[in-house]
This record gives sequence, C-alpha cells and structure tokens, in this order.
Amino acid sequence: MKILIMNDFLLCSGAEIYTENLVNLLKNRGHDVYLITFDKKFKSKIENFNFEKSKIYNFKFKSKLSKVLFKKGMYKKLTSKIKEINPDKIIVNNFFSSPTTQYRALEGYEAFQIVHDNTFICPNLKVCKNNGKICRGYKFESCIKNCKHHNSKLKLMVKLHLVKKVENLRKKYIKKFIVPSLSLTKYL
Repeated sequence: MKILIMNDFLLCSGAEIYTENLVNLLKNRGHDVYLITFDKKFKSKIENFNFEKSKIYNFKFKSKLSKVLFKKGMYKKLTSKIKEINPDKIIVNNFFSSPTTQYRALEGYEAFQIVHDNTFICPNLKVCKNNGKICRGYKFESCIKNCKHHNSKLKLMVKLHLVKKVENLRKKYIKKFIVPSLSLTKYL
C-alpha cells in the first residue's frame, strides 16, 4: 500500500519517536511510505531522521493565528501534495499547528488517527478538577468553573472553542482511532 503519515513535528518527543518507528516499520513491511510534517525547525532535524529524505515533505504555518484559523493557501499546497502522493491510507498523529486546515485536507481519503494523550478530553492535558478529582473531559464538565490549571479564563474559552470546532472536523474526516486506553476509546 501507499501510506502517508502526517505529524506536526519531525523529531520532538513521544509521538514523533512513535512516528519515526512507524514509518520504518511500514517501510520494512514493503509499504510505500511518505511523511508530511509542519515543523518550523525541520532543517536542523532532518539529518537525524532515519528515513528516505525524498519522501519527507515539510510545510510551515507562519503565524500563531494558524492554530485557530483555516489557512486557504496552506490548504491548497497540502491538498496538492496529498493528491500527488495519492495514498491508499493516511495516518495522522498530532495536529496542533493548524488543525482546521490539516483535517480538511483529509477529505476524500481513508484517514486514521493515532491518539497519544488526553488532548481530546482536556485542553490542558491535566484531566483534573480544582478539588483534585479526575475530570470526565470538556464534554461533561465545566472547564471554566473546574479547571485549576489555567490562569486565564479568556484563553481557556478560546481553547475550548477551538477544541469543539476541531472535534467536529475530526469526526467528519477520521475513519478510526488508534487509542492507548479504554477510557479514551469510549470517549472518542
């Protein structure tokens, strides 16, 4: 199969190490594998990535507003590259750079998402209320009232709005999730 893997960063931490291992595992199993990243420090990291450099593509979102806005120019570049690769399957990991742009670029393809943490449940990853009890996630709890891990209610409100917007896109474009826990599986 021709498989495209997409991840925000090339090399950084857990999800990126997982991505590198997955790229090489799929390649060693005979699949034709491509990688798209959105890493601003791509050039300084590329030499340390153990994979064919000709099959790695990097796109850069220039502003912090990319996190909340749909970027039409980037969308066109991204969809053009995906169409050129013409993958049988797309596997996505973390989409934080411009999730609205990235998810929309998946339209028309069979896409799977590997979930690495609690981002889908809690915008702060803490999953903990002010009283120290475990939170059931933003769908079931009042983050504005219960979150002790955020110093600005306005920032939290903006983050929650983005999380809800992205969730709708994720539901629309992702066929299946690969998830590390039963609670996240139920949630998603």
